[in-house]
Amino acid sequence: TRNTIKNYGITVSALKRYMKHNKINTLHFETINKAFYEDFRFYCYDVEKKEVSTFAGYVKDIKMAMNEIGSTAFKSKDFVKPSYEADTIYLTLEQIDKIASLDLSDYKKHIDLKKGNRVEKLSYASLDKVRDLFLIGCYTGLRFSDFNTLELKSIENNFINVKQVKTGGRITIPIMSRLRPVLNKYPSNLPTLSNQKFNDYIKEVAKLAGLTEERKITDTRGNIKNESFHPLYNLITSHCCRRSYATNMFKAGVPPMLIMSATGHKTETSFLKYIRANNEDKANLLAETLKKLGL
Repeated sequence: TRNTIKNYGITVSALKRYMKHNKINTLHFETINKAFYEDFRFYCYDVEKKEVSTFAGYVKDIKMAMNEIGSTAFKSKDFVKPSYEADTIYLTLEQIDKIASLDLSDYKKHIDLKKGNRVEKLSYASLDKVRDLFLIGCYTGLRFSDFNTLELKSIENNFINVKQVKTGGRITIPIMSRLRPVLNKYPSNLPTLSNQKFNDYIKEVAKLAGLTEERKITDTRGNIKNESFHPLYNLITSHCCRRSYATNMFKAGVPPMLIMSATGHKTETSFLKYIRANNEDKANLLAETLKKLGL
C-alpha cells in the first residue's frame, strides 16, 4: 500500500543518515549482521533519540528486505524487533457524546487556528464535517484510510461493507444507532479530508467540546522513558477513533471475537494489545459477566 511504501522510504532515509554519520559510502548486504544491528540501534537511540516504536519499524523493514534478498550473511534472529506498548489514548462514550452534542450549527462562526506564523480562519462548517468524520470512525472502528473514503454505496440496510485499504480484507460492520443521525446528514457524499488537516482540526473540535483535562503521557525516546502532561484535546488524532471503538465495545462486554470481526484484527493477542482497558476495567467486566451467569 501507499503507507507501506512510505515507511520503506522513511527507513531508507534513516539508513542514509546513519551512513553519513559514520562516514560509510556503501552499505553492502554482507555487512547487515549483528554488529550492524547493534551499531544502528546505538545510532537511533543515542544519536537521533528515536522512540522504541520508530526503531522497531526500521528493524521490521530491514528484516523484510534482507529476507527477500536471501543473503547468507544475514541472520534474522540477530535483528530483534523491540516490543513496546504505545501510550495512546482512547475516548469514553461519554467523552465522544460531548463531541457529538457540540453545537456547530452556526456556519457563520469561525475560530482562529494558529499554524506557525500564520492564522487560519476555520469555519464551523468545516469543524462540523471534521466532527462527523470523527464520529464515523468512533462508531465503526474503521481506520482513517477507510472511513475517510467511505462511500454511501458501501452502506446497505443495517451494515457497512468495506474492503480495507491497508489489508485488502473485507469486513462487515453493524451500524449502531448513534451513527444513524451522522449518516443521515449526507444524502449524497460523506465528508473527506487529508489526515494532517483532520488531526489539526479535530483537536479544535475537542477543545470546544471541553475535553481539556490533563493527561500523563509516557514515551520511550532514546531508550529512556519520559513523562509529560498534555490537555486531552491535544492528544486526539485519527487513530483515536479506532482504538476508542475497540476499547468501548470491549468494556461494554462485547466478546473480542465479535469486535475483531469489525476491526479486522486477525489474532486475539494483537487485539488485546490494541485496546485500552486497565486491570480495574477487566475486573469489573469479569464481575458483570459472572453476575449474568449467576456465578
